[in-house]
Amino acid sequence: MGRPQQCGITVADQVRMRRDLHVLIPEGELTAELRMMAARRTDLVKEPGRKTNRLHAQVLSLLPPGITALIRALSQILIAP
Repeated sequence: MGRPQQCGITVADQVRMRRDLHVLIPEGELTAELRMMAARRTDLVKEPGRKTNRLHAQVLSLLPPGITALIRALSQILIAP
């Protein structure tokens, strides 16, 4: 028996044996749109942090390696709780 058939048998057996599985109902158009908008908002909220990290990396790439190591060490000391 090949792998896909074995997976199908395993899934069918789990559905038959377990009582805590529920029927999945496809989400409506409104729910899908709200989910997409929430994901977009999350992405927009995280964007300033990504921009700051990119800018920080670019500034560090312009500095000599010794200064870069010093800055990283100081930032770990100053930022650490």
